[in-house]
Amino acid sequence: MKLLEKMIGGISEIRTNKHTRYECQLLLSGEELERWQPSIGDPAPWAARDAVVSSLQRTFLADGSWILRITAETISLEKNLPVIRLNSDTLLRHVEESYDVGVIFFPLEWFGCRTAAACDCTPFCDSTGERIPGGTVKYQSPDGSWAVPGGIIALNSTPLCCDTTGKIIQHPAPGNMDHSSSPFSDPIPADYIKQTITTRLYRCRFYTQKEMHRLSGFCGVNGKFGNRVHAVSCEPGKWLAKTQRLKQVTDLQGNTFTCVDRVMIEAPGDLHWAAERNGGIWTW
Repeated sequence: MKLLEKMIGGISEIRTNKHTRYECQLLLSGEELERWQPSIGDPAPWAARDAVVSSLQRTFLADGSWILRITAETISLEKNLPVIRLNSDTLLRHVEESYDVGVIFFPLEWFGCRTAAACDCTPFCDSTGERIPGGTVKYQSPDGSWAVPGGIIALNSTPLCCDTTGKIIQHPAPGNMDHSSSPFSDPIPADYIKQTITTRLYRCRFYTQKEMHRLSGFCGVNGKFGNRVHAVSCEPGKWLAKTQRLKQVTDLQGNTFTCVDRVMIEAPGDLHWAAERNGGIWTW
């Protein structure tokens, strides 16, 4: 498998006194995603000989493709882990939660529509709307009104068509909005079209004795949260995994833990994320 064939933008390298971090991005179709996505802890020879995958981020694109961002790290030879000044029992109960503001842009593709061009909006020959120039077409907007340049047209609409003499050979149908390409399982309100809608980001940090590779399933849509976590809404399908970062730490007694930083983005309004379009379902 040649990762470089799917890579876009090259490889970034960030060095600190403890480790070196590498990041790359892949452009993948939905069918390719599972085949090319590594697991946390897998070797990352594209980065360095001793590098391992430390985090993954999957971003859905409107055309059905995905951006897969892979982070890999190399630990220094001393392998000194950060020390958390808490004992094991306290560390396992310790949870940090916070909220931030996020935004989601709603492109026309999520509504099954496109922008009307001038050629879609042929002028009528007279004010009655009974004749248009011969051999041309004219579309309607989803609300049934005649489309204007810069307006919207449903992809499943059919235009008014005339032959070269101006005789109507096909009557128009405005079609309807189709949300099957959106990342949501619900119909999207029409007033969201081409708008940037504000929503919430939920950030959570906790510690676990699980190894890092066992936490790689944090992608997709929430099924349920853990007992120690108290998101403002735990309703299934409301939160989409945005990022996860993992690192190993030790407590005062020298026991090793995994520190988990997760960021989730809430579906705005009454919407819910569609699990099958966003990489599956995660549970805490």
